[in-house]
Amino acid sequence: MVLHDLLAPRRDAVVGAWLTDMLATWPSPASTFVAAERDPFRNPIGRVMREALDAAFVSLVSPAPLLALPPAFAELVALCAVQQDGAADFLDRVQGMAAIAGLVLESSAPPGERDAVMRTIEERVPALAQLASAEHARCRERIAAIRAHEAASRTWTAGGRRLHRPGAEAPGATSPSAK
Repeated sequence: MVLHDLLAPRRDAVVGAWLTDMLATWPSPASTFVAAERDPFRNPIGRVMREALDAAFVSLVSPAPLLALPPAFAELVALCAVQQDGAADFLDRVQGMAAIAGLVLESSAPPGERDAVMRTIEERVPALAQLASAEHARCRERIAAIRAHEAASRTWTAGGRRLHRPGAEAPGATSPSAK
């Protein structure tokens, strides 16, 4: 039996267990709301998380090589980067996905098949984690660049507290060509 055939009927259970694990570190009121609220407009974070974990499931059970991060999962990585979740914490959760899938499979597959499927998942999860780590680093670099640009564009003069934009002359300064 192939990975997809064994896990596809348990897709909702696996994705739900992954969501529960991801929310385990959140404060109780927030995690309860994100887990329970199904309206994507009232709960955009929950929508992103569910879509991302579902995309991760599809990537992990697909026979195709995992060469790129699924776009929906990249959104979750970006969300975590913006919320300043540490890369290590997030990657620990990604690495734990194999163990959670194994728990869901434990009672539903013959031991030989379950072991073969778990070996496949355990081989694919590190690839997903590596892609997620690279995306997290890119997101943090973009955030740092945005913050640096914002800081550079907010230079205040001491006298009139006027905003100075990079590339423009500061109020009261003489241009080098005027000298």
